[in-house]
Amino acid sequence: MLATGCDPDADDVDHSRGCVSGASGSEVDKAVRQLDQAIEDYNKAVLNGDSDPDSSAIDAATARLKDVCAS
Repeated sequence: MLATGCDPDADDVDHSRGCVSGASGSEVDKAVRQLDQAIEDYNKAVLNGDSDPDSSAIDAATARLKDVCAS
């Protein structure tokens, strides 16, 4: 736990989003929405019977969120 009360190891995206410093809130929100959408699309593919769904959108959205949070 950081002195700010933020837990960098928390799995809760909403909690982690509030701990980001130096990133514009709107940029973080946009990156989180992109990640949420990528995960939703992946899950839909699995539920529709895709035995090898493409996870590249999740990888790209995760990288974008990481970049936004590190800036």
